[in-house]
Amino acid sequence: MLVTAGGFSWSWAYVHGVLIARWLSTLHGTAQFLAPVEAPSV
Repeated sequence: MLVTAGGFSWSWAYVHGVLIARWLSTLHGTAQFLAPVEAPSV
């Protein structure tokens, strides 16, 4: 466990960056999956 405030903030930002990247990837994958389904109905 990092004791320094700077190290903690960097590790905290890294963890959030990974979570946000996974969320955006999932959101993008869902959009690609739904696009062909919604296209014919438009």
